[in-house]
Amino acid sequence: ERKGSHFLAFLGLAAALTCYKKLAKLTT
Repeated sequence: ERKGSHFLAFLGLAAALTCYKKLAKLTT
């Protein structure tokens, strides 16, 4: 289904964003 793939892409984006935020906190 198309909606499923869209949800998966959004989930991946959110995960990448949280990972990036965690990394930024670690470096500072």
